[in-house]
Amino acid sequence: MKLWSKALKDGTKELTIHGFLSIFKTAYKEFEGRVGEIQTPKGSKTGLIITALEKQLGKFSVADLQKACPATSTYMIRKVLKNLKKEGKVECLGRGKDAFWKKI
Repeated sequence: MKLWSKALKDGTKELTIHGFLSIFKTAYKEFEGRVGEIQTPKGSKTGLIITALEKQLGKFSVADLQKACPATSTYMIRKVLKNLKKEGKVECLGRGKDAFWKKI
Protein backbone atom coordinates (compact mmCIF):
# COMPACT_ATOMS: atom_id res chain seq x y z
CA MET A 1 0.00 0.00 0.00
CA LYS A 2 2.84 2.38 0.75
CA LEU A 3 4.22 1.90 -2.76
CA TRP A 4 0.76 2.66 -4.17
CA SER A 5 0.36 5.84 -2.10
CA LYS A 6 3.83 7.07 -3.03
CA ALA A 7 3.19 6.42 -6.71
CA LEU A 8 -0.06 8.37 -6.59
CA LYS A 9 1.67 11.33 -4.92
CA ASP A 10 4.61 11.30 -7.34
CA GLY A 11 2.38 10.73 -10.36
CA THR A 12 4.65 7.97 -11.64
CA LYS A 13 2.56 5.99 -14.09
CA GLU A 14 4.73 2.88 -14.06
CA LEU A 15 4.72 2.64 -10.28
CA THR A 16 0.98 3.13 -10.24
CA ILE A 17 0.41 0.22 -12.62
CA HIS A 18 2.91 -1.92 -10.72
CA GLY A 19 1.21 -1.05 -7.43
CA PHE A 20 -2.24 -1.79 -8.78
CA LEU A 21 -1.16 -5.16 -10.13
CA SER A 22 0.55 -5.98 -6.86
CA ILE A 23 -2.60 -5.20 -4.87
CA PHE A 24 -4.76 -7.10 -7.35
CA LYS A 25 -2.49 -10.16 -7.13
CA THR A 26 -2.56 -10.11 -3.32
CA ALA A 27 -6.34 -9.73 -3.24
CA TYR A 28 -6.77 -12.58 -5.72
CA LYS A 29 -4.61 -14.91 -3.62
CA GLU A 30 -6.70 -14.08 -0.55
CA PHE A 31 -9.93 -14.65 -2.52
CA GLU A 32 -8.63 -17.96 -3.86
CA GLY A 33 -7.83 -19.11 -0.33
CA ARG A 34 -11.28 -18.19 0.95
CA VAL A 35 -13.08 -19.95 -1.88
CA GLY A 36 -11.25 -23.15 -0.97
CA GLU A 37 -12.61 -22.88 2.57
CA ILE A 38 -16.27 -22.72 1.48
CA GLN A 39 -17.89 -26.13 1.48
CA THR A 40 -21.47 -27.12 0.96
CA PRO A 41 -22.70 -29.09 3.96
CA LYS A 42 -23.54 -32.70 3.18
CA GLY A 43 -27.22 -33.11 2.44
CA SER A 44 -27.88 -29.43 1.78
CA LYS A 45 -28.94 -29.99 -1.84
CA THR A 46 -31.28 -32.76 -0.74
CA GLY A 47 -32.78 -30.33 1.76
CA LEU A 48 -33.22 -27.71 -0.97
CA ILE A 49 -35.02 -30.21 -3.19
CA ILE A 50 -37.31 -31.36 -0.37
CA THR A 51 -38.12 -27.75 0.55
CA ALA A 52 -38.96 -26.96 -3.08
CA LEU A 53 -41.05 -30.12 -3.28
CA GLU A 54 -43.04 -29.12 -0.19
CA LYS A 55 -43.95 -25.82 -1.89
CA GLN A 56 -45.34 -27.60 -4.96
CA LEU A 57 -49.11 -27.73 -5.27
CA GLY A 58 -50.72 -30.62 -7.12
CA LYS A 59 -48.62 -32.45 -9.66
CA PHE A 60 -45.12 -31.29 -10.62
CA SER A 61 -42.30 -32.33 -12.91
CA VAL A 62 -38.55 -32.68 -12.56
CA ALA A 63 -38.28 -29.47 -14.62
CA ASP A 64 -40.37 -27.62 -12.00
CA LEU A 65 -37.92 -28.70 -9.30
CA GLN A 66 -34.97 -27.72 -11.51
CA LYS A 67 -36.39 -24.20 -11.81
CA ALA A 68 -36.78 -24.03 -8.04
CA CYS A 69 -33.28 -25.47 -7.40
CA PRO A 70 -31.01 -24.34 -10.26
CA ALA A 71 -27.83 -25.36 -8.41
CA THR A 72 -28.85 -29.03 -8.30
CA SER A 73 -28.46 -31.53 -11.11
CA THR A 74 -31.26 -33.48 -12.74
CA TYR A 75 -29.60 -36.63 -11.49
CA MET A 76 -29.75 -35.41 -7.87
CA ILE A 77 -33.42 -34.42 -8.18
CA ARG A 78 -34.31 -37.83 -9.62
CA LYS A 79 -32.33 -39.57 -6.89
CA VAL A 80 -34.22 -37.69 -4.16
CA LEU A 81 -37.56 -38.41 -5.86
CA LYS A 82 -36.65 -42.10 -6.11
CA ASN A 83 -35.84 -42.23 -2.38
CA LEU A 84 -39.07 -40.40 -1.49
CA LYS A 85 -41.01 -42.83 -3.69
CA LYS A 86 -39.51 -45.76 -1.75
CA GLU A 87 -40.59 -44.05 1.48
CA GLY A 88 -44.11 -43.65 0.10
CA LYS A 89 -44.06 -39.84 0.16
CA VAL A 90 -44.39 -39.20 -3.59
CA GLU A 91 -45.91 -41.02 -6.53
CA CYS A 92 -44.82 -40.95 -10.17
CA LEU A 93 -47.52 -40.33 -12.77
CA GLY A 94 -46.19 -41.48 -16.12
CA ARG A 95 -42.77 -42.31 -17.47
CA GLY A 96 -39.87 -40.57 -19.11
CA LYS A 97 -39.26 -36.89 -19.71
CA ASP A 98 -42.94 -35.91 -19.53
CA ALA A 99 -43.63 -37.71 -16.25
CA PHE A 100 -45.29 -35.86 -13.41
CA TRP A 101 -45.06 -36.48 -9.70
CA LYS A 102 -47.45 -35.83 -6.84
CA LYS A 103 -47.14 -35.81 -3.08
CA ILE A 104 -49.01 -38.50 -1.17
